[in-house]
Amino acid sequence: MARERQGFIFGFKWGKALRNLPAELRHEVQDAIIDYGTDGTVIPMSDAARGIFEFIRIQIDDNNSKYENTVEKRREAGRQGGAPAGNHNASQKQAKQANGCFNKQNNQKQAKQADYDYDCDCDCDCDKKKKISASP
Repeated sequence: MARERQGFIFGFKWGKALRNLPAELRHEVQDAIIDYGTDGTVIPMSDAARGIFEFIRIQIDDNNSKYENTVEKRREAGRQGGAPAGNHNASQKQAKQANGCFNKQNNQKQAKQADYDYDCDCDCDCDKKKKISASP
């Protein structure tokens, strides 16, 4: 099942370089880039536009090649499949690895507490009586 691409990469550097061109030449090159990036067709253009476009076409071809290689590698990995049927450990192991940084935080020990007893029981029996002296 072939999947149609939804876009192509238009480099920022291309835009900066194209801004310095005269408007007519810039539009001609931009149209060529869009047509080539969309469906691979090369439209007729002036010699000046073709000279500029060829540098960009090479980069578009390289990007397409990288994309196709990535798609093929992922396709092959998908054909090989994941863990064998009935192997529940593979999914559990992946989940533990994904949450590994949180696991360390949850398993930390409590900090040691000081062995001080701040509970103070003061039992004072004050049996002192004030002497009241008789004044003359």
